[in-house]
Amino acid sequence: MRLLRFNFYLASKVVLALFDIVALSLAYWLSFTLRSWRFQHYGMVYAPTIVHFYFLCGLTILILLYFRNQYLYRDVAFRPSTRHLMLLTRSWLIFASLFISISFFFKVRLFIDHRFTVLILVILGWLLLYIGRFLIATRIIRWMMQRAHITNRILVIGSAWAARHVAQHITDYRDGDS
Repeated sequence: MRLLRFNFYLASKVVLALFDIVALSLAYWLSFTLRSWRFQHYGMVYAPTIVHFYFLCGLTILILLYFRNQYLYRDVAFRPSTRHLMLLTRSWLIFASLFISISFFFKVRLFIDHRFTVLILVILGWLLLYIGRFLIATRIIRWMMQRAHITNRILVIGSAWAARHVAQHITDYRDGDS
């Protein structure tokens, strides 16, 4: 049972990381695409190059490490909750601020030159991270839990009324009603 649980938690972390990579990559690509579409009538079509791809790879590695450091690949992220949402939002905004500051300080002209592109990346990045983590990944993780038959047993000591009340509260919390 211990090996099964380890594999479940590892698989859950991998699912979250994969959705984060997809969300960031899609936001990055869409930011360039939407910028080019918005300014095409000025003749300012801006296509990403291989250097941008390398930049995205580095950015992805940094955000995965930062999210890991902010506990976004722990138990709190395996189900939708306000704590998870606050942690994700705060981490994304801090990371975006650091990214913009570092890009400005080191004069990284690949991306920071175009404020519209950065704005789109920040907004779409958060939106896609939210969709990936709260709407898709949590369903996959819940499906994996059901498939692995992972259950937690809890012993409640007290009166029958208190035991039923605590059991109902735990069930409601697990189902996401609380």
